[in-house]
Amino acid sequence: MFVHMDKCGQKRTKIAPTLLNALILDVLGTFTPPIHQTILFVDLPSIFLYISMKAFQHRTSKTFCESNSMEYIKFYLIGLSFLSIIFNISFETHISKKESDLKTILFEDFSSSEIGEFPAGLKWRKGRANGDVKKAKKDKVDIFRYVIQQEDSNKYLHIRDDYRPGHAVSVIIVTKKFNWEIAKHPILSWRWRVNEVPPGADERFTEKNDSAAGVTVVYGTKFPFTPITIKYVWSATLPAGAVAYRPGRGRAHVIVLGSGAENLGEWVTIERNVFDDYVAIFGKKPPKKPKAVAIQSDANRSLGGAADADYDDFKALSSYSEGFPQEPSKLLMEYMKDNK
Repeated sequence: MFVHMDKCGQKRTKIAPTLLNALILDVLGTFTPPIHQTILFVDLPSIFLYISMKAFQHRTSKTFCESNSMEYIKFYLIGLSFLSIIFNISFETHISKKESDLKTILFEDFSSSEIGEFPAGLKWRKGRANGDVKKAKKDKVDIFRYVIQQEDSNKYLHIRDDYRPGHAVSVIIVTKKFNWEIAKHPILSWRWRVNEVPPGADERFTEKNDSAAGVTVVYGTKFPFTPITIKYVWSATLPAGAVAYRPGRGRAHVIVLGSGAENLGEWVTIERNVFDDYVAIFGKKPPKKPKAVAIQSDANRSLGGAADADYDDFKALSSYSEGFPQEPSKLLMEYMKDNK
């Protein structure tokens, strides 16, 4: 820092630009990509101070001496805000490109969430409503059946849903921020453990449309704002491999991966080629980047029943792990003919 006389004849204290830049680099240098480190060597504080002064003078026709210093600070901060926006966009793009080149993209393992709470950083959706924990409390949306539990040192998402009319709640993992390119990472992997199956549920019929466990890939929308989705479920009645679809706008095609009481209470790892499933169902390649993965166990149509399941380790893989793929690899399309 040094003291100097400005053109108004007043003493002012100033931080040397090179020192200020050194401080910025010391803070940001550990996590900024090389392009940003190069940019930061430019005398940014001086540049933005100069630009803000010129912008202020152009707008107000005031000289530096006629103006209030706080007005200059306002313009200076506006300039820094623009820099921050540009930096964040570029930094996120840089990180996303790196992640898209990895063999594995980890979406969520719930390790950063608090036990007994809704998953940190995730959203919920119920019907057309959606939001975060704060909005759920305000709107009295019961998301607190969706909580983090722990066994040994591992945290996971636990969901229990009982019979109750109305829409069930989904937990949303926004995958687009990870730059998930489905052609590079066609395998969606997760673990689930089903503890209770809603009796008599059948995903082909609206009045019985419940699932012990469900994971939905949201690919986007088509005109007019119709969701494009494929849902993977643990069904109470349909066999593994069955494909079900209830005709209607925005309804998901359902692929059964687990069925009935088989393997109840056991963790099961899923690795599913969602690229191939999309082609098999829709007859064309999927959109380049899926938007989200939704998690849901629901028993809202099963009177006297409940759906209870645990979920963990959501990630995208560039290829199958050893021992995969597992059954059901063949889709049983004939179950779609029974839909009503």
